[in-house]
Amino acid sequence: MLFQGLRGGALDVKDMPPLGVARRDERGIALVRDFIVALAESNDP
Repeated sequence: MLFQGLRGGALDVKDMPPLGVARRDERGIALVRDFIVALAESNDP
């Protein structure tokens, strides 16, 4: 949900942050996405 809120456009998740979403920080969004992917990969058995 965090990533969807940052990225925007999800119908069931509010944009995040609630203010200032007219211009998104694509680099920041990519960093969060990469972090989430790394967490998922590190939990593989």
